[in-house]
Amino acid sequence: MAVVESHAVKVDDDLPPISSENSSEIRWKNVTYTVPYGKTKEPKVLLKNATGYVRQGQMVAIMGGSGAGKSTLLNTLAGRIADQKGSDVTGEILFNGEPRNPATWTNICSYVEQDDLMFTNLSVEETLTYAAQLRLPSSMLAEEKRQKVDEIIMQLNLNGCRKTWIGDSLSRGISGGERKRVAIGVELVTNPSVLFLDEPTSGLDSANALGILKIIKKLAITRGIVILMTVHQPRTEILDLCDKIILLSMGKTLWFGPTDAALAHFKDLGHPLPEKTNPSDFFLDVITMDLRTEEAKAASLAVIEKFHNAYQVKFGNYSSPFPSQMLPADKTYVWPLPWYMELFVLYKRNMKDVFRNKGAIGATIGQAIFLIFLMGAIPLCWVNSLLMSICLYWMVGLQVDVVRFFTFVLLVLNHSNTALSLAYCIGSAVPTPQVGQILGPLIITIFLLFGGQLLNIGSVSWVFRWIQYVSLISYTYKGLVQNEFDGLQIQCTANMNCQTYDGSAVVASYSVDNPTKYFCVLINFGLGLGFLALGYTFFQKTSRPMMRLK
Repeated sequence: MAVVESHAVKVDDDLPPISSENSSEIRWKNVTYTVPYGKTKEPKVLLKNATGYVRQGQMVAIMGGSGAGKSTLLNTLAGRIADQKGSDVTGEILFNGEPRNPATWTNICSYVEQDDLMFTNLSVEETLTYAAQLRLPSSMLAEEKRQKVDEIIMQLNLNGCRKTWIGDSLSRGISGGERKRVAIGVELVTNPSVLFLDEPTSGLDSANALGILKIIKKLAITRGIVILMTVHQPRTEILDLCDKIILLSMGKTLWFGPTDAALAHFKDLGHPLPEKTNPSDFFLDVITMDLRTEEAKAASLAVIEKFHNAYQVKFGNYSSPFPSQMLPADKTYVWPLPWYMELFVLYKRNMKDVFRNKGAIGATIGQAIFLIFLMGAIPLCWVNSLLMSICLYWMVGLQVDVVRFFTFVLLVLNHSNTALSLAYCIGSAVPTPQVGQILGPLIITIFLLFGGQLLNIGSVSWVFRWIQYVSLISYTYKGLVQNEFDGLQIQCTANMNCQTYDGSAVVASYSVDNPTKYFCVLINFGLGLGFLALGYTFFQKTSRPMMRLK
């Protein structure tokens, strides 16, 4: 990546000289992110030619209206965008002059979610301690981990509430600002080089928001962290803490640089800051798309294009004025703890949280037992099938035979289990419940058509005959017919227009004599396992976002 000296905006004069030994930087250039949209799957641009950089010790804020692309840019730089068919990311994203390495990137950076989820019955100190135990190497002494937790507590000004439980809306605990600081502290235990924050001031009053960002700014300087965050209409004092701001609209970068220079740039383009106006409110008023009327939409779109074009002309090649290679290549990442130690820490943390909620201990244990049977044995489905089998067998008047009765029940229960596995497979593969409700009945209908009840399987064309071999209905039906008719002597009376014959002849005439009934049970059981394995594969593909690094 070419290094271009900045010629329009004076930056970084307040920072100490960069050192090639201990400094870091994340840099991105011409990053464009497109996804398929609508029925035609035409590419929709969520980010367009985004360019910028953040140095060690700097705090940069991404700003813009709703749908401007703030979170998209943050997640793209953090490697957290979901991989989907038709999406594409182009451009350069470099850390210390090198492409991000998926094997080490998660050890270098940390990400603080907008909505923090923590155990409500653990104290602040315990929450940070468990985070240290899980994320710091097992070779690190327990005393060193404790010192690390104490250091974070002091740096985040959490000493006054270190023994207070996290709490939630039902049980009183720490305040919203303290909760946000704990969430940041959880990510700081690994000493990340880059810290991403998604709306760290969300849900806080202006005083608490300012306090949080003062702490974050201090951490950026004292710990030498690269900090990139999204914020929504911050107060003026918060803007003063940011080394640079990024203004986005419709995925386009309209500004990257210091706030004061942004105000001068807006003034040059005919939009001076009114008196007694918060700059962040002013920026958003100017660059946010107005959709109230077609005239307002056209006018705001013209303003956005004017700012985007002006930025491209003036700062299109604006990149870091510092050397691209600053740190040696990352070492191979080693998982901090063996899996059994990690499992022990997670179990210990969970048990401590559970047993402190004395009123819910009984309900928790009962719920766990119920869910084990519900999810592991699916007993509701079995009970339903069992009740139906017991009643239906005698109501229809099938053979009074103990072995045949229990074989009937076995076939029905096995069929229910295989059908449930098929449902899991379909549910894991489809993107929405609505698609599953369409695809599921369609598959069952096809299985039913070639299951033997409606058509003689032996007379079906070879083009469709193969469907019976993957149809769970086919094997169940064959087993049920064989169980009832094999060995059955059908007698005709004088008033009946029929002849006496053996039930096995009926089985053969409808081509349901192969495979045998107990082998049908084994095949359906195997199909169930296959559906589960296939569903697991689909679930891994559809539920896990993948890092897109280029």
